[in-house]
Amino acid sequence: MTRILIVLMSLAVGVAAWCAPSLAAEWPALPAYMAIDDPAPTKAVMSGPAWPKIPAGTPPSVLSPFAVEMGARYWYSSGSVNFGFTNNIPGYGDPTSTIDWNGVAGHSGEVFARIDYRPLGLVVKGLVGGGILSHGTMEDTDFLVGQQSFSDTSSNITGDGLTYGIIDFGATYNVPRAGVRFGAFVGYHYWHEKFAAAGLFCNPTVYGNTACGGPGEWIEPTNVAVMIYQPTWNALRLGGDAQIKFLDRWTLSADVAGVPYAQLTNFDSHLLRSDLGPAPNIIDKSTSGYGAEAEMLINYALTPHIDIGAGLRYWGLFAQQGSVQFGPSFAPDFPLRTFSDQRYGLLLQISGKL
Repeated sequence: MTRILIVLMSLAVGVAAWCAPSLAAEWPALPAYMAIDDPAPTKAVMSGPAWPKIPAGTPPSVLSPFAVEMGARYWYSSGSVNFGFTNNIPGYGDPTSTIDWNGVAGHSGEVFARIDYRPLGLVVKGLVGGGILSHGTMEDTDFLVGQQSFSDTSSNITGDGLTYGIIDFGATYNVPRAGVRFGAFVGYHYWHEKFAAAGLFCNPTVYGNTACGGPGEWIEPTNVAVMIYQPTWNALRLGGDAQIKFLDRWTLSADVAGVPYAQLTNFDSHLLRSDLGPAPNIIDKSTSGYGAEAEMLINYALTPHIDIGAGLRYWGLFAQQGSVQFGPSFAPDFPLRTFSDQRYGLLLQISGKL
């Protein structure tokens, strides 16, 4: 038995030796990226697939010195305008008369743009917009001394519209790794509105409102135009803005400005007052206005170049000094006691980046 095992083992060794060259030739070669660069096993390394070589003479990619963002917005807003003046006549109140436009709904569209010059951190940004105004109530009240009302009428607001524009110049600072950008700016704001009211309804007063025929009555139907207001503001803006990126595609931005100076001109047309001459027959002016403006938006990046967003905006401009001139002579001037214009509401936007 032992001899038989020895013979069989000898035959196996011989067959293996005879087959070895043939088997080695048929064994598949290793892929290129699995090739062993060093014959020493301890120094074997894996080399990845070769990247295509850049053709000779191809210039390297250069980041543009300008960053450009452009887009469009819809602004749904609600607003009010409040006016008061005194006639400086003994026995009358201070203010003598007030006119309040309340709950005025607005629908407007706008286009906006921002251009950053990266090397110096400079920026110019702005917007232009316009739309329609509707709904709400206008109330006209007159007072005797002690602010006892003797005339009070209401009218329905029937329109009209608004136009506006802003341009800002400033400096900005970026922290790309933190996803943060902030800056400061100085700018100019133009804001014009036109309100129209129709019908006259007598409201109760301390003295029974005998000036308009008694409370609880429509003395002019709602299809009769009674008043038009056209305030125009030219304002100086000083403020700052910031942007923060978070959750990969989300961005939060804010823009806040103080208004240290604003100039107002308002053309007031009392359409039923023939004694005041042709419309506009009252002019309000102020050169010492002030205010505040702010907006905040949250944006989502649909692609690296297109964002959609939503947010809120507030504008408020106020004047407490100025003059009120009545036609047809527009003299003398009566003191303006108050003129405020406020508008706030929801923003929806889409923007693109270059």
